[in-house]
Amino acid sequence: MAYRPNWYENEGRRKRFSLSGPEHWTGATWLLALIVGGYVLQQIVPEIGRYGALRAWWSTAPAGFEPLPEDLHFNFAFPIQLVTYAFLHAGFGHIFFNCLFLWFLSPELESSYGKRGLLRIFFGGAVLGGLLQWAWWVKTQHYLPVIGASGGVFSLLVLSALKWPQRPIYLWGLLPIPIWVLAGGYVLFNFLELIRGANTGTSVLAHLGGALFAVLWFKRGDVVGQIVVKRKRVKAERKSEEKSADRREMDQILGKIQSSGLSSLDSRERAFLEKRSKALREGRD
Repeated sequence: MAYRPNWYENEGRRKRFSLSGPEHWTGATWLLALIVGGYVLQQIVPEIGRYGALRAWWSTAPAGFEPLPEDLHFNFAFPIQLVTYAFLHAGFGHIFFNCLFLWFLSPELESSYGKRGLLRIFFGGAVLGGLLQWAWWVKTQHYLPVIGASGGVFSLLVLSALKWPQRPIYLWGLLPIPIWVLAGGYVLFNFLELIRGANTGTSVLAHLGGALFAVLWFKRGDVVGQIVVKRKRVKAERKSEEKSADRREMDQILGKIQSSGLSSLDSRERAFLEKRSKALREGRD
């Protein structure tokens, strides 16, 4: 358990969350609301915890694998569970400490990377941790469900330690230590547990996946944002190329009409001309 002192350089950066309306919420507020909301739903509808948990589900067992129970044949749910499992928890202590670390670590990261950056760090760590856990299931054939926000929280902790390694954090509210010591200790402990193969009931691979995502972010920047930007750029370039091709086609058709008349157009050219005329009438480029 750790508490941290005031790390902020000015009062304007202290704001952790806002209750003025969802449109004004910080990234930390959204994450806390989703985590608490998920836990409340678990208490009201326990089945949410069962079907929202991350599981290695297949519609049929792969060759050489033990068949899965009949009620686990929901192959379509796995991609959704890579997100939903992070908002489910095993008990009050589990959710309390995850929320506490999220509360401590989010403000500076959100100040540095913005709301979207904070959310991408959290979700990136949770998803990568879930994928590593899934890969381990495939290798060991042990299909145990996983829940908890720890993968995303580990991303926040390790990235904070990489960015501000000497920032003090108080262990149990008493002993000040640099945050890199706390983060490094947690990562080392989880790595040793993985090597030992200890069955502690903790998904150490989800934690280590979150830590790995933080390292990737620190080394490469907003890796998720870069992918989004690249996809948008490729889409824009493709659209520009399509427009250029359409303009060339239109120039050729208009040239043909000018030289040989409208009756000289074949069915494909007439269909293209009609499509472009309709787009212009509807105000589309």
